[in-house]
Amino acid sequence: MHRVIRPVSELHSNLMVQSLFADFAKIFPGRFTNVTNGVTPRRWLAVANPSLSAVLDEHLGRNWRTDLSLLNDLQQHCDFPMVNHAVHQAKLENKKRLAEYIAQQLNVVVNPKALFDVQIKRIHEYKRQLMNVLHVITRYNRIKADPDAKWVPRVNIFGGKAASASLHGEAHYSFDQ
Repeated sequence: MHRVIRPVSELHSNLMVQSLFADFAKIFPGRFTNVTNGVTPRRWLAVANPSLSAVLDEHLGRNWRTDLSLLNDLQQHCDFPMVNHAVHQAKLENKKRLAEYIAQQLNVVVNPKALFDVQIKRIHEYKRQLMNVLHVITRYNRIKADPDAKWVPRVNIFGGKAASASLHGEAHYSFDQ
């Protein structure tokens, strides 16, 4: 048995410790540890989303970066039009940057004011990308059948790499193209 067993998520860790390998977990209590992929909400917000971070800094102070529980305090501000406008502007700024990137890289024009529906993860049967693609096709057919209905403009973005052992994942990838 290995010195440490690292399941891929907290859910998997709990399953292993409580049911699958409960006996081993009792004998070796420190061996089952969960390690995340290293992307923290703080890094995701503070580094990758500076415009939204600026809004949070303005209304919550900078301490949310080290104490994520402070983000709950944002609920107090959700009825203030200025805060809602600032959050909306931050999101729109990010969507405009993504729209520009898509235009430059793929020569495709997307509406930055549309709802962005993004699924980026390893392509595999259990990750439900095919269900999402089928939903896009269904929605497309509904729009074609009733073009005058009040449809929310939507941009669907799929990204990922097929798992090496997944033949269906490769097929999904080519279907998404």
